[in-house]
Amino acid sequence: MRGARFSVGFVAWVFCHLHGNVLGYSTSNPPTGFQLKIDGENEFKVIVADQEVLSHTKNSPIVYIGNSELKEKLGLGYYYVKEDGYEFILTLHDGNKLQVKVHIYSTARNRLVIDVKEFPGGYDSVWIRMKSKPDEQIFGGGAQYEAADLKGRAIPIWSGEMDPNLPRWTETSIPRTLFPLAVFMSSKLCYFHIKGYNYAEVDFTQAEYHEILMFGKPMSIHYSCTPTMLEAIRRMSYSLLRRQHDPPTWLNNGAMISVDNITNVNDILQKAKSITTSVVWISNLSLWDSNDEISNLIDNLRSQGVHVLGTVDSCVPYHRPLYQVANDRDFFVRNNGHVQSNCDLIDLSNPEAFHWFKGIITSEFLERGFSGWYIETANGVALNASFHNGESGVNMHNRYTYLLTEASWEVIYDAEQLQRISFFTKTAAALSSRYNWMSWIDGDDLRQTLSATLSLGMSGLGLSHFDITTGSGDDEMIIRRAELAAFGGTFRLNGEEVLNLTDETLHRISIHLEVFRVLAKYTKLCLQDYRRSGFPLQRPLYVHYDRDPTAFEIHDQFLFGEDLLVAPVLEVGARSRKLYLPAGDWINLYDSALISGPLWTENEAPLGKMPVFYRKESPWQKTFQEVADLVNDGERTRRDLLTCERDICDGL
Repeated sequence: MRGARFSVGFVAWVFCHLHGNVLGYSTSNPPTGFQLKIDGENEFKVIVADQEVLSHTKNSPIVYIGNSELKEKLGLGYYYVKEDGYEFILTLHDGNKLQVKVHIYSTARNRLVIDVKEFPGGYDSVWIRMKSKPDEQIFGGGAQYEAADLKGRAIPIWSGEMDPNLPRWTETSIPRTLFPLAVFMSSKLCYFHIKGYNYAEVDFTQAEYHEILMFGKPMSIHYSCTPTMLEAIRRMSYSLLRRQHDPPTWLNNGAMISVDNITNVNDILQKAKSITTSVVWISNLSLWDSNDEISNLIDNLRSQGVHVLGTVDSCVPYHRPLYQVANDRDFFVRNNGHVQSNCDLIDLSNPEAFHWFKGIITSEFLERGFSGWYIETANGVALNASFHNGESGVNMHNRYTYLLTEASWEVIYDAEQLQRISFFTKTAAALSSRYNWMSWIDGDDLRQTLSATLSLGMSGLGLSHFDITTGSGDDEMIIRRAELAAFGGTFRLNGEEVLNLTDETLHRISIHLEVFRVLAKYTKLCLQDYRRSGFPLQRPLYVHYDRDPTAFEIHDQFLFGEDLLVAPVLEVGARSRKLYLPAGDWINLYDSALISGPLWTENEAPLGKMPVFYRKESPWQKTFQEVADLVNDGERTRRDLLTCERDICDGL
């Protein structure tokens, strides 16, 4: 629904020679409205809450057009404006025939919309330049592994690995991510979202402006400023993206252990007998491999209180009987170039194929007793592929990921199992959060994992997890990752890696798993906070301390909910670390020391005890003390066991 009619009317056409006029509308809260201000010949500004969002001059226009094959980029320095009902229509042109129409209006929630309507013939790229400031910081953008602050970087909106044949305009290095989202939060307490599925690039390398490339099809930009960061997150996650679903309770009852195939399950569970296991994910068990033997395994594990997950893959292997069924019904993407050598991709833009795919998930996974699945999205869409809906591979690449999650969600919704069944993904596209339970962060090291977790949370996906044992290096960093996972939504291990761990490492992991379980009620409250208000489970400090400039500089600490401050140890061999405590009284979790912020402090961090503080006013102090006792007692037990092993003694 669009907002109230403009309070300042004017004649049908307003040309750029009307110097000094201010055209706009007011609402019940004027600072959140916008103004279109004409400053001079061929100059105008769009202002939101005293922030310049667009600033156009003839020599520095807000719109550029381009042809990716010719590498041609042209600025449109001239314009005229028209009022049409509830919106302004800006026509940007080159003084001749080339033009782009941009509609500007406000929604009922006082969100500015910059809507690009059409590309000129022969041009496949449009850029919009938005005002910035040199000291502005930008967060979000999906799972960003290399840096939490995106100022100075260019971000591709492309799900999965970058295709080398993709038309590229930006020469700056591109951070690696499988999980890009065109959602960005600013240290100015503003946010913007690029609404659409086609390929885009967002360039934050310039001091005075952000440049947004829309490739192939027009998109719209949604922009708003708020009084606080909490309010920005609330508005962005509700009105634009929607929020992830509450995970089933069994996910917090113990560890998730991934195994490559069913033959390893019993050996891995025996090795990990000291670890309470609630979920086994058989990663190589595809939708197309399900059979009666799998059903028997599921029944056996469920009798032990263990849930089973498989893998949903929309690429049908050639040798499976269902391949011929899908091929005969023309259900595959055309001209996909066999991106995978042994399967073909189902065309989910075809309503009949979409419905058929849902039926396969229902019969092969849901009805066999699976408690959920991982959605495999690595098979990819070729750039020149053609789809049932007439779109090219470039325009469908991101949307295909969304359709995969939508199909899985509809299966669960239709079966009325939203509280019992869930799935997770490693890649996503716009609006995936509305069909998603949990995101998989796949960082190479702990620092990357933390950066991606926090940036994804600031992009609207507040519940994510990572594998504790994969890519961790030695046992020390596995233990550090277990420390971190205890203060999150899922505790996951790789079963094949578990087979190689020492008993001491497994004992340490089991301690942090018990911390995870003790915190389950607090975690549930934080998840309810996310579902209600959009605040992610793991939050950068500036979410609650947006008046503290230092909080915006901290990217290696986070708040778990509002009451716990966590400072992971990211370096091998480190036994202490410097951390920042924002304003308020904070209590050290392990020694109960009281420290008043804001201040920097050096804190001990022995292996097994990363620095954790909680607010003195927290109503969860009893639970936090239970966590401290658990870790302290677990370390004493570990030392006793080591002493006993050296002395070859009995009795422990």
